[in-house]
Order: sequence, then C-alpha cells, then structure tokens
Amino acid sequence: MSQSNALVVLRAFGNDFEALINETILPVAMSRLRGQLTMPRLISVDKADEAKKVGELVRVNKPVEFDKADEHGTSGSVATDLNVEKVELRLDRHVYKEFKLSDREFTGMQPGVIPDALAAAVDVLARTVNEAIFNMYAEVPYFSGTLTSSNGRDKKDLIEARRALHTRKVRGDRNLVLTSDTEADLLGIFTVGYEQPAEKEGIIGRRFGFDIYSDVQAPMHFSGTASASNAIKTSVAGNVGSSLLVLSGAGANATFVKGDILTVAGTDQVFAVTADIAADEDGAVAVAVTPAITQAIASGTSVSVVGDHPVDLAFSKTAFMIAFRQLETPANAPGVTMGSMTDPETGITLRLLSWYNASTESTHWKLETLFGTKAVAPERASRLGGH
Repeated sequence: MSQSNALVVLRAFGNDFEALINETILPVAMSRLRGQLTMPRLISVDKADEAKKVGELVRVNKPVEFDKADEHGTSGSVATDLNVEKVELRLDRHVYKEFKLSDREFTGMQPGVIPDALAAAVDVLARTVNEAIFNMYAEVPYFSGTLTSSNGRDKKDLIEARRALHTRKVRGDRNLVLTSDTEADLLGIFTVGYEQPAEKEGIIGRRFGFDIYSDVQAPMHFSGTASASNAIKTSVAGNVGSSLLVLSGAGANATFVKGDILTVAGTDQVFAVTADIAADEDGAVAVAVTPAITQAIASGTSVSVVGDHPVDLAFSKTAFMIAFRQLETPANAPGVTMGSMTDPETGITLRLLSWYNASTESTHWKLETLFGTKAVAPERASRLGGH
C-alpha cells in the first residue's frame, strides 16, 4: 500500500467504487496485514464463514492433541475415543481505525495520501490483534524458573522451560515468544566467540525444542501491590472445584491485577488472577482465579503473589485460540460503500467502509475487524523464568 501502488486504477473502475475496494484496495491491505500478524500463525485460528454481531458467543472445537502414537500389535489396532470438547468464545473485540478528509483536503491532497492512510490503519489493526493474543498470557498460571529473577535469561532457562512443558505432557511443536530483552540475552550466548547466522540475521531460530520468536509487543507483567505482602493467608478453606481464594493479610486496599500469579505453600498448585480486585481496609479479599482448585487448601495456608516480570511465553499451538468473524452488514446503510475480505492464511476478516458526511463536509474511511480470543488450554503454556 505504498505510493507505488496508489489508487491509479480508479479510472479503470469508472464509478464502481465498491469494485475498487473489493478487487484492489482490500487485497493490497490484506497483503500488508499478513506480513505483520506474527501471533495468529503460532496459535489455533477459527475462521468460520459466517457473519456475527459484536459480543456474540460462538462455540468452537477445542484443538485435539494426542500424547503419543500407539504400537500396532498382532491383534489389530485399537481406536482412541475422540470426544471433541466445545469451548465458548466471545467475539468482544471490534477494532477499527477511521479517518476523514474535508472537501478541501480531499480535492487538494497529494497522490498517495489515502493509500498511505490506509496502510497506517492496517498497521495499527495488526498491532492490536497481536497485542490481544499476547495478553492471553494472563490466563496462564504455570511457569518455570524464577519469574522475578534479574539475571539474564540463558540456555539453562530454556531447558527448564522445556522440562516444565514436558512434565505436563506438552509435546510436539512448541513456540517460545520472547521479549526484546530476553532475545538480546540469548543472542549474546548463542553467538559469543564466533559469527553465527543468528548474529547476522538478528534471530535465534530453533533451540532446545522451541521455535523461538521475538516481538517488541511481548509484554511486561506489572503485578498488583499485594505482591509486596508476606502475610497473605487463606481465611477460608479452598474447596476442590472452586475458582475463588478468600484471603487475608494482603494489606489495606492492596491490589491484585489480572494475570497475577498466586503460589500456595505446601502444594504445587498455582493460580492466575482472572480480574482486577482490591482488598478492603483490613486486607481481606476474595480473588477469582484460574484454574479451579484441584487439591483442598486449608484455612491459614500462606499465599504469595509473584512480582513484576517479563512475559517470555512458551506454548503449544493448541494452547490459545483466536476466532475471526465477518461483521454483520447493516440493514440500511444508504450512501455507504463497503467491502470485506477474509484472508485464507491468517483468517482475519477486514471490512472497509467509505462515505460522505454532509454535516462535516468530509469523506470518511473506516477499516475494521471482529474477533475474540481465549486460552482454550492454558495448561499447554508456561511463562519462562530465570535463574
């Protein structure tokens, strides 16, 4: 969508602006977008050909994953029962970028202005989708090593992360998305003393059973103020199946934020906070967590909140899902030219609208998409800690 492929084809389409959108503008926009959507390539994508409204729930198949292949004996093969689990995913992200040009700006603009603006709109949508996928880390309570370690990450940390996933029977292809700082740590280790392709290309590639990627949008988790307390305890016993931890001793008005990791003394259970919440003035609070409690927790058990840490995320493709859907077309939209397209590679659906607003004497352009995300199998993911 550079100036070299600006809207020079407009004359060829005559007055059929809708054809121009569908046959020229959207394909070019999709090509640009495809190159920037790194995260959808690493997770499961659901892209049913149907139109939905913002906020609707869709039921999608949880990705199937087998632990191992079976040995074929002399008595014939034995089939594994396949019970495909359905999960609900809400299409709650309707993201867009809209811009407008006044009559004077539209008639006096330099060639390439609209294509450049659409390119910028594509870029911001790509960043938004990638960020939404990154943010699913908040539903992952599992981790390896010491998350709050200030030491540079090294190859032993990668091995420990691999071991953590292997223990939970996460095999097959595994991805590792790093913060820029961690990538710099590891590049310094893997290229020290001699010139490697990774050093020349600025990439790490496949190491220790991981396909490794880096992205500047990989987040830092900033924990709530409760992470500074050493006196947090359960004030009510935690029952098996419950998704609530009732705590005391957090400190007056101490905060827990979504994605905080809670560790419980005397058990290997770990939990992620699912919603922001603050304790009362006495430090008491009921925190919603995931996963549900699997082993009873006695009242008075010590609980710790892991502090700030970079999110280097190791995961199987089946751990996370994003679902894209076409936006329902308005029943009555006079004067609006629109087109939509679904990318067969990434699954993302783009819709482009253009209209003239007489009240503002401006031509409006709007690029938008609808999607939802869900950690469908967070046990197949792990945050990578240090040493």
